[in-house]
Amino acid sequence: MSEQSEYIFNPVIALIAVGITLVVMYFVTHDTSDPADQLELKSDKVIIYSSPELKKEFLSEDTEQDYIIEEPNTEENPFLPLFSKEEPEEKPEDTQKSDSLFFAALMAQSPKYDHPVKHTIIRYYTKDKDKNRVFNLQNYGFYIHERPSPLQSTHTSNMIHVGDSVTNQDVLLVGYQLIKSGMDIKDISFSREHAGWKSNAIEIGTDTTIMDKKPMTLKDLKMDWGQM
Repeated sequence: MSEQSEYIFNPVIALIAVGITLVVMYFVTHDTSDPADQLELKSDKVIIYSSPELKKEFLSEDTEQDYIIEEPNTEENPFLPLFSKEEPEEKPEDTQKSDSLFFAALMAQSPKYDHPVKHTIIRYYTKDKDKNRVFNLQNYGFYIHERPSPLQSTHTSNMIHVGDSVTNQDVLLVGYQLIKSGMDIKDISFSREHAGWKSNAIEIGTDTTIMDKKPMTLKDLKMDWGQM
């Protein structure tokens, strides 16, 4: 081959090489696979709604490429599989305001009287240390039936027993007045006996088996007997 024919042949080879290169690049940069195959490929991946901590703890380097990790987005997806927002706790000041409104409504429905008008009788096992706290209930129409107690000079009243026919409103009124006045009422429960006068009575006395029990609060009273 002469020097002249060599120079003519080399550009032809170069053009062919360039053409082959362009064809290869075209197929590399353009995905010609079937869309159905693409769908099948995508379906192999699992979407996990998680936090960075979960990715770090449960996904190894070998498995990270098989998963798509997405941060939770509560606006676009309110039903998150793994995480949800906690309900905000009720603030103490909101609870106190709610309790105050509740007992204000109770007292608005509890007029004062100068004589007994209620069907509910209060059986009171008298205690010197109670002072006049129980007797003040007479202002709300209760008849108080006094009974002597062997604990009269040594203890204060700490329990209330309620008859079956006594209304919740009467229990709330008595409990509210005694707790508010400073008495450590530790239990308000139904009477064990149901016959005769006990059905319509509220008994106020002392239970020596609950001396170490925590005194009730107005919140406790509302939760236990708050259906007027």
